[in-house]
Amino acid sequence: MTFFAKDLWPSVLAAFLISAAASRLLAYLYVKKGWCAPSRTGGAMPLTGGIGILSGFVSSLLIFWLCHRFDQLIDISFFIFSILVLGLLLPFFVLGLLDDFVHFRPLPKLLLFILAAALQLILIFSCLIVLSFSGYSFPPSSFLLPLLVVFLLFFFANSYNFLDNANGHCAVAVLGTVLAAFFTSGTEINEAEIAIFHLGLAASVVGFLIWNFPFKPKLYLGDAGSLFLGALTVLMVALSRPGESHVVLECATLLAFPLYDTCAVMFLRVLRGQNPTIGGQDHYSHRLMRGGFPLWLVNLIAFTSAGILPVLFIKLPEGAIYFGPFAVWAFLLFLDVLAALLAKMARNSSEAD
Repeated sequence: MTFFAKDLWPSVLAAFLISAAASRLLAYLYVKKGWCAPSRTGGAMPLTGGIGILSGFVSSLLIFWLCHRFDQLIDISFFIFSILVLGLLLPFFVLGLLDDFVHFRPLPKLLLFILAAALQLILIFSCLIVLSFSGYSFPPSSFLLPLLVVFLLFFFANSYNFLDNANGHCAVAVLGTVLAAFFTSGTEINEAEIAIFHLGLAASVVGFLIWNFPFKPKLYLGDAGSLFLGALTVLMVALSRPGESHVVLECATLLAFPLYDTCAVMFLRVLRGQNPTIGGQDHYSHRLMRGGFPLWLVNLIAFTSAGILPVLFIKLPEGAIYFGPFAVWAFLLFLDVLAALLAKMARNSSEAD
């Protein structure tokens, strides 16, 4: 945190300004071209939020590297690492951008996801091979790690894509998770090179959110944004916890909110005999709003579940983390059941009238 005041603020401020400006400028151009999606409240809105967030995030990394490069405080390894991270994320961003324009059917979209995963595997294996030739030695089990990384990127990219079903919902959840990952990381992890990834992303997300609050949204995140943010959020969580003793439990706590939404909606669809991969109006935010919860409260619940509760359970005395993911899921389940009861009472009341 000590780096924030003097080392990070120019890059973080640039991330916010560039994300906000790019999102709004592109929204204007999209409207002029007619590249808009139907709004849930009538009319149409452009899908430019993801492009703006990517622009702000990349700019923050580039400005940070250039500023510190002149001072010789950051070497070329930071730049290479940034390229590696972006290389892992860009296949999802491009796939989402294409889907925003073309609207793929499920099978072509699945094949494109497989292609994106193949590109990610090639990138990771290439890095391992280059490092092995550079004198680094890896145990055989290390070559199974890329499969796990690609699976997690695939799963959570889609989990956050599922969350993109109400104005600001996915972005608020990402903001909560990234800030929670940053504030719960060890002090030795809060170096400038890692902190800029977390804070640059958070500032870029805020740059998008200012056009969606308080109550009159002007642009959507789009699949390009939600898929990209989902994969990047997993990387941010992983970056903040190397060597932690309860790393699996802490990651599960930080990612409990998208896990709950994905698992719950698929479970409910299977119970109804529906295809769990086909979109619908049955996600967590939809269920809460059918129970009468206003959108601002639904988004506040997302921020609480993704950010505030994980911080509490990770920062509490050792032992509390064993209950972290289950406490978040219990909180979400309680509200889910409450919303279902309220929705049923509202239906009964309307039928009685």
